[in-house]
Amino acid sequence: MASLFRKVRDVVLRRTDKAPQKPSVKLVAIAKNEAAYLPEWLYHHLYIGVDHIEVHYNRCSDNTENYREVFANEPRVEFINADDVFNSSVKNPQTTIYLTALKSASAAGFTHCLFIDVDEFLTPQNLNEPLSALIERVKDFDVLVFQWGNKKEPAEPFSPAISQQLALSKNVHVKALVSTTAKVKAMTPHGPTHSALLRKCVTGGVFIAEGKEHALLSKQSLSGPMDSWFIVHRMFRSQIEYVSLLGRGRPNKAHKNEGIASLKSNRNGYGPFPHLTTVTFDEESYRQYSEYMQGCLSKPSVQREVDLGRRFVKKGYSEVIDLVKRIPPEHADRVNRALKRVDIPEVKAILQDLNDSKSVSG
Repeated sequence: MASLFRKVRDVVLRRTDKAPQKPSVKLVAIAKNEAAYLPEWLYHHLYIGVDHIEVHYNRCSDNTENYREVFANEPRVEFINADDVFNSSVKNPQTTIYLTALKSASAAGFTHCLFIDVDEFLTPQNLNEPLSALIERVKDFDVLVFQWGNKKEPAEPFSPAISQQLALSKNVHVKALVSTTAKVKAMTPHGPTHSALLRKCVTGGVFIAEGKEHALLSKQSLSGPMDSWFIVHRMFRSQIEYVSLLGRGRPNKAHKNEGIASLKSNRNGYGPFPHLTTVTFDEESYRQYSEYMQGCLSKPSVQREVDLGRRFVKKGYSEVIDLVKRIPPEHADRVNRALKRVDIPEVKAILQDLNDSKSVSG
């Protein structure tokens, strides 16, 4: 209790030594080959009240870079080529960028930084509540954590991220909104790791983290409804999109000798979706949100790039199918794990051939 009191005292003292500042949030994200999804993700976060978005794109072979021109007249959105960072000897490029961005956000006068990926949508249950209202309500924190919900998606590809009713599989992982006054020494993709930081939940209560990286909820949190603000995680879009995503490979050099480095073989399959809960948005607030999103996404310049990005995803699916056909039988177990619960007939037939070859060779 004494340690907790000191954390609260230190945070309050940092806030009261100067005049109160209206919350202003910079969102920082890493993107690789996300052209099919970036506009929806950008417009969603501008809608909920993010003040500025930095997209650090890297090693892209799709049309992501074209968005620099598409959003050239939108001062709240900035695209930064991060190839040099990812091609350098830096051990963890993502968190290196996060730490640098946190410092620059502080220097630019932002009060907070939000660190999420392009398949993650920070979402309020009340779509009319801006992010600044949440920050002003919770107050006095170094880190505000948001619980994850893996979205159970429709079968058709490229469905909207936010529908009026969401089916979410609650997960113990969290993502972080970080105060730019916090003394952050190290980070993971899920947030700062320093134990002395004051972490809060969106309810305003102190977040008691599980795990040494301070980025896990207790398993007891998996029961009950989602919080008033939460992360919609789109790790499992349609099965075609999931299979295409496997073609991004393993970025860690330690895995390059596995023989299937071009396949993201560390995945454990499509789904499952335990601890399912639903979120239903108010009809009027969802109508306003939907009209805004449709208006933004129907711009011809945006539609053109999204269509190109979707063609890239579909091409990626075909390339993964061809890759799996060529994988040696000794790697069948890894491929089976990555494609578990994918019930596309074409995929199931290829897996059957691979497993038959393994039986013959074994």
